[in-house]
Amino acid sequence: MSKDKPVQEQWNYSRYERLLSKLGVRRTVRGWCVRAAENANLPSRAGCCDECGAKAKYSRRAAVSLRMVGRPVPELRVSLCQECFVRTWHRTLWSVASGFFALAGGIGGAWVVFALWPHSAWVAMVVGSIVGSCLGMLMSWWIPGRVGNQGGWSGVPARIVESVEQGCTIQIASRILADRLMGTGIPVVRCEVVEQDMMPGICGGIGALVMVTTLLWAWWHPVVRVVNVGEQPVVVIVDGRTLAVVPGVPTEVSGAGEKVRIARGWRQLRAMKLDGEVVEEARVFVGHGKEQIYMPNSNGRCFRVEQRAYGRAKRPRPEVIELPSEKHFHTLEVPIDAWFEPNPWSGGNRWLSGGVRRVVRQQRCRPNPP
Repeated sequence: MSKDKPVQEQWNYSRYERLLSKLGVRRTVRGWCVRAAENANLPSRAGCCDECGAKAKYSRRAAVSLRMVGRPVPELRVSLCQECFVRTWHRTLWSVASGFFALAGGIGGAWVVFALWPHSAWVAMVVGSIVGSCLGMLMSWWIPGRVGNQGGWSGVPARIVESVEQGCTIQIASRILADRLMGTGIPVVRCEVVEQDMMPGICGGIGALVMVTTLLWAWWHPVVRVVNVGEQPVVVIVDGRTLAVVPGVPTEVSGAGEKVRIARGWRQLRAMKLDGEVVEEARVFVGHGKEQIYMPNSNGRCFRVEQRAYGRAKRPRPEVIELPSEKHFHTLEVPIDAWFEPNPWSGGNRWLSGGVRRVVRQQRCRPNPP
């Protein structure tokens, strides 16, 4: 078979398939299907290229679809010449780049939503991530390597696509490779073979969504515990937006306070009573500490962090960390295990590995000595 006209002999596009190819959605060619057992003895590397018939210099494994990743598959080596080998590697690099563009676009879209509307809901950031992933995918289609030979096929011309009873199905887009398999007695049937262009971008977009939903949104909206030690409930307002109504707990009660998520950065906090009286207003920086606590209407109350070691854990220094009473917003660099309850007695048992337990306590401030 000559090197100039094998593609036209292998497949002919319909108008619908040509349209899909131009849109970059997928390419469908007339190919062949093989059903092989997991331990099938498939032919190894040949002397001629399985794409164009030229002298083979390299070989690559057959591609594997996502549904077959991690499953046992037969060994099929595709022989390639220098030109076809470079083209298939360009396709591999394009797939990686497409996934990266979609991933970066998804994260960038979520960041744009956060930068413009920092108090937006999680759904808005997800929508921004989807739009950014689509734009990144479209940008990646301009990168060379997506479409390779004259028929539009660019990847390795053999792909293991699905699992069947006692084996798997292999799709082949090369007449030469199909003839080589038929020459060894392996049954080969005609079928449509599809090369997807959207799958790398979709995988990158899904990765961006997973990062946005599980990591970035939570990182951009850290948790702040609001503790109201007054007699009456207060309404907490952040940058003019009502966030929560926190009941008053004038005495030390285990677990007192409300957890809220506030957008990272400089924020204007305001605490108001239900009748509209402003209790406190302050501009604070919501950062990335282990714990953050906001205590409006806490004049005359002092807060501290008590640390106690158990078992063989090293005794912490200092054991008590006093929080400045003139500040009502604190970023703690240590994790807190409990709120407004005493640490249990250590017991002095050195046989246990133990650890350090930290709690936040509060009480009325002691008057300064004269």
